Amino acid sequence: MRILLLLRHAKALPSSPHGDFDRQLAPRGWRQAEKFGRWLAEKSFAPDLVLASTARRASETADAVMSVPGASPERRNESALYNAEAEGILAIAQMAGAAANVMIIGHNPGIAELALALADDDDKPTRQKMARKYPTCACAILQFGTSGWNKLSLGTGKLLAYVTPASLDRAELDD
Repeated sequence: MRILLLLRHAKALPSSPHGDFDRQLAPRGWRQAEKFGRWLAEKSFAPDLVLASTARRASETADAVMSVPGASPERRNESALYNAEAEGILAIAQMAGAAANVMIIGHNPGIAELALALADDDDKPTRQKMARKYPTCACAILQFGTSGWNKLSLGTGKLLAYVTPASLDRAELDD
């Protein structure tokens, strides 16, 4: 079994004097990503490998998610993830090696498009919710029965969860 987490970077500042690539996380983005990291640890979805775009907002999202005590996945920064299309992100995922759980931190529209393309049709309401909106710090968690990442193919992922900052806030209220 393989678990793939497709995380859109957390909320970033609207601009940077150095351009889009260097936009940093907003304070709200740091809080979102740290909360998501705690949720991952609680739900046992913690990744073995994190592949993060080299854009500052994605790199800082990885830092915040991995700041949870006990989180120690391997991390690789992938310049090809910056504004990558779904096909490019899929190619990167297919080279993930031996890791069982892989998190990719990237950008829309590529992350959302890949999540929708990989998910099977079993959970139509969640797929529709993902198609309507994939906000910052949203994550699709998909499970695959494949023996290796190189065999990853479209429409074969069971959608285990679609987590957004709003859904984490609602879950906190329910506790």
